[in-house]
Amino acid sequence: MCNICLAYIGIPVAAYSIQFGGDTIDAMSAQAIERPASRVKAVKERSLDLNRPPADPIETALQIYYADLFKRLCLSLEKQLNSCENISCLPESLPMVLSGGTVMVPGSLDAFRKALGEIRLPVGVSDVCLASDPLMATANGALKHLINQDAAS
Repeated sequence: MCNICLAYIGIPVAAYSIQFGGDTIDAMSAQAIERPASRVKAVKERSLDLNRPPADPIETALQIYYADLFKRLCLSLEKQLNSCENISCLPESLPMVLSGGTVMVPGSLDAFRKALGEIRLPVGVSDVCLASDPLMATANGALKHLINQDAAS
């Protein structure tokens, strides 16, 4: 699953999820090339680099499904933000931060930027970067959200 949150000064403007993520990439790639998902995941975590041509069928499948994930993610972002009523209150452009285990694969940032360039958002993107600790950033964000909800109750 991929979780998306557009926040401005710490306040969520839009938050949603899509049912496609790293585990889906592993499973679909494994199914496509008839290899165990555990083997596909091992290749993804050890040697996959989306900035270079694939070295074997496993990397080929992974690159195809990564491209599909980023395309789906950007299309969903375009749809959600274009239907968001609060978007006009935001500045002209905002930075975007990617986090989570899925974006830890080298080349993810460039692949996401490519997919982002193919859509039209109602707000500009001033920069796209990776969180300093992508794996923990999502958990930390969820924890802060829960703390804020508890404080508001």
